[in-house]
Amino acid sequence: MKRKIKHLWYEITKRGFIVVVFLLGFSAILIWFLVTGISPSETTIIIGISAIAAVFAAISSVATLMQATEAQKQRENQERPYITAFFEGTGRGMVYLEIQNGGNSPALNVTFDFDPQPVDFAGRKLSEVSLFQKPISFMPQGKIYRQAIEMGFRFLAEGKPTKYRVKITYSSISGELFTPSVDYDLEYLKQATLPGKTIDENLEDISKHLKDIKDIFQGVHKDNSILVQTPKEYENRFRARMDERKELPKWKQAIRSFLENALEKINR
Repeated sequence: MKRKIKHLWYEITKRGFIVVVFLLGFSAILIWFLVTGISPSETTIIIGISAIAAVFAAISSVATLMQATEAQKQRENQERPYITAFFEGTGRGMVYLEIQNGGNSPALNVTFDFDPQPVDFAGRKLSEVSLFQKPISFMPQGKIYRQAIEMGFRFLAEGKPTKYRVKITYSSISGELFTPSVDYDLEYLKQATLPGKTIDENLEDISKHLKDIKDIFQGVHKDNSILVQTPKEYENRFRARMDERKELPKWKQAIRSFLENALEKINR
């Protein structure tokens, strides 16, 4: 009912020019009767017209007042602080409580009340964390605070609450008090905060990838396309080649040395 009445007044204020037109029309009729003379039968008509004109004049005055009040309220809303607090999940699985002043003026003595109390990664209730222990005395416009709570898969585990109510209390620099209260259902964050892989799982994945790379190189080695050796195997192979070279006739050793030096100079 209250909403309907408010809507009716809003429509009246939007159509204030219609009221003015009616007033001008009734005023013109009243002046006409005063100029042309008034008979007893016309007196009743004039009284009725005057009464109706008075009613429309009152409506017009109220409409003008409401327009002025609405304009002032809009101006105040544009200039007031707006403190919001909401839960946010990140790609790494951590859940944060983000606080920000989205208004156009500073907020004073900002406090928070949680129902139920969220518990962070250290086992503390948020009301015990320094950011929430005492009021934030001054929070300028655009300021943002982020408080880490807990990894999502633990914070939103089965059996733990997912619905929270956050009540914020603060005032503007002019002394106006605000007490918004918002209900949150974090059920939607469960799939967005699944646990990541542990260190052991990551090491196991790396080990599998290295094994795959080793298998590839071994497969290439079987085809004599590439030689895969450990430092010890390379050293043994080098010594075997040197021993084999010493057993060759001197003229073959000289030819091999000449060819190796020539290839080395060409590669330079």
